[in-house]
Amino acid sequence: MRRLTRANYFCLLLASSFGFLIAGMFTRLHLRHIESRLQIAAFWIIAITFQIIVHRTLKVRSGKFAILVSGVSATIGIVAIKWLIEGPPPLSRWAEILL
Repeated sequence: MRRLTRANYFCLLLASSFGFLIAGMFTRLHLRHIESRLQIAAFWIIAITFQIIVHRTLKVRSGKFAILVSGVSATIGIVAIKWLIEGPPPLSRWAEILL
């Protein structure tokens, strides 16, 4: 099997992070009864598993950066939809004191 070039790996990383973003948004929108933190934890586990599978099938070095990008993308998608549905959280007490 041919090794991935740096440009191809970047495209794979970009596509997977966009996929995690859309998947996070979709699950938060349709599974409102499940807490956000559980969904975020599940997506981080999926991101780690995905990078292990990519490493073993494509013979690409599994990097912490790729796991970070995928996990953060899913987290952003979940939090964005949560804020869209419920509104942003109120400022905590210490933030109100500072402002």
